[in-house]
Amino acid sequence: MEKFFHSKGKKLIGWDEILEGGISETAILMYWRSWVPDAPVKAAKNGNKVIMTPGNPLYFDGIPDRNSISNVYHFDPVPKGLTADEANHIIGAQANTWTEWIPSEKRADFMMFPRMTALAEVLWTHRQDYDNYLLRLNKQYKRLDQLKVHYRMPDLDGFTDNNVLVGKTVLKLQKPAPEISIRYTTDGTAPTASSPEYRKHSSYGSRHYQTGVFQPFRQQ
Repeated sequence: MEKFFHSKGKKLIGWDEILEGGISETAILMYWRSWVPDAPVKAAKNGNKVIMTPGNPLYFDGIPDRNSISNVYHFDPVPKGLTADEANHIIGAQANTWTEWIPSEKRADFMMFPRMTALAEVLWTHRQDYDNYLLRLNKQYKRLDQLKVHYRMPDLDGFTDNNVLVGKTVLKLQKPAPEISIRYTTDGTAPTASSPEYRKHSSYGSRHYQTGVFQPFRQQ
């Protein structure tokens, strides 16, 4: 098949399973099986060009969480075990978003942004300054708003995803950006833009509320 592609002026690009049957040096390998870490190393040592797209962390159809951006930002596209010359065979990387379970364009935006900005910085600038990136990312949210990108809102700090409170406690939540409002409910339902706004350190007694759900909203 590769000879046929070449006869038509095309190149063969295949997922890393093609290593199992043996490949020529002219085939381009796309590495996705993160549980087979030596696949891109073998391909590069064989002289093949490699596109890095490991499922973890570059499959963006996986539900994002508070660690997703950090995982993408700290992704190293060049695997260990390669010489400088062999590393030149790693020609880039890409993220994949498979949409079987993504019903709308808005949901696709949510899955891809803002972690796509982290990958862009890793691949285009080779910058490794995560704290500085987060500061600049906060300024990019307004730009994404203007572009009508329905990105995932930044995570709130001050508590974990699930908490069990006994008696009373004080929640000390920090806004990810000044223009973001924090809305909450105490009946277990998802907050909306019309839910009460969290403004200061709030005290919740376990006798009064069974659950509390907090959600950041971009002010319009």
